[in-house]
Amino acid sequence: MTDKEQILEALELYLESGRQAKSEIMKPITHKDATMYWAEDGVITGGHIQELFDRIDGRNSSPDVTHEIHALDISHTTATMRVELDNWGGKKFSDQLSFIKTNDGWKLMHKIFFHHKG
Repeated sequence: MTDKEQILEALELYLESGRQAKSEIMKPITHKDATMYWAEDGVITGGHIQELFDRIDGRNSSPDVTHEIHALDISHTTATMRVELDNWGGKKFSDQLSFIKTNDGWKLMHKIFFHHKG
């Protein structure tokens, strides 16, 4: 399997965790030190990826999540992706995801996102 195929497979697990509202689906593709940040009204918030896990587990499933990949850049052992999500918990997001290649495969290392309101 190519690096691109592995990263896209990791993305599918990320999306499926949102569809089912079960963070354990994405935990195998998430690095133990992963982080998540966002800015709202000029305030940067975030920290350890556990916050994302808690958010996923604390809401209803989103079986109608759709996505569109707008960018994927792979450079040896790092990769970045920008993906537009719709119907994630009834909301629309722009996610920028960073992956790192480990001995155990590609792992989500960092997520920053923008929540489209309205």
